[in-house]
Amino acid sequence: METKKDKIALFFNSERGISVYKSLRKNYSLDIFLSKKNLKRKVKTFLKKKKIKFKVIDKVNIKLIKKMKNKDYFLIISSGFPLIFPENFLKIFKNRVINLHAGPLPEYRGGSPLNWQIINGEKMITISIIQISKKIDHGPIYSEKSFKLKKSDTIKTVHKKVNYIFPYMLDQVIFKIKNKIKPKKQ
Repeated sequence: METKKDKIALFFNSERGISVYKSLRKNYSLDIFLSKKNLKRKVKTFLKKKKIKFKVIDKVNIKLIKKMKNKDYFLIISSGFPLIFPENFLKIFKNRVINLHAGPLPEYRGGSPLNWQIINGEKMITISIIQISKKIDHGPIYSEKSFKLKKSDTIKTVHKKVNYIFPYMLDQVIFKIKNKIKPKKQ
């Protein structure tokens, strides 16, 4: 007898989301949401080729929230998703919305943290998984990982490394959430 899988809503737009999808698909029931804004063609092509259902949205609005409210989501994951989750969304899904943020916090809040870490000459690249709060990139931190930035690294190679690391971090974060281990304040 097969056990019921926990349900996760996965919001993404880039290859990072694909690597997260691949790591979660066997153990969780996934609903995938993509944004029209900055949607990578490669992502849509991958999902269509694999015959994976997804929904493309232009905003996180009341209609979407009502539909999602009726599903019993264990967790909602944002992985390189360019849209902001409104406060009413965060209230409904309290403490179950996390973001895979490609920078250390609070130092690299906002967009393109990998690029900024490289531009600023950081020796180590740090990425974080945080609980989403109403202020952008201000939520408590579940996990942070760092790796050495090599002289030969480019933004492309750094993205590749990050996309490899995030699924492992996510496994640890899901374990923490299931075991009611609280994230630490920034």
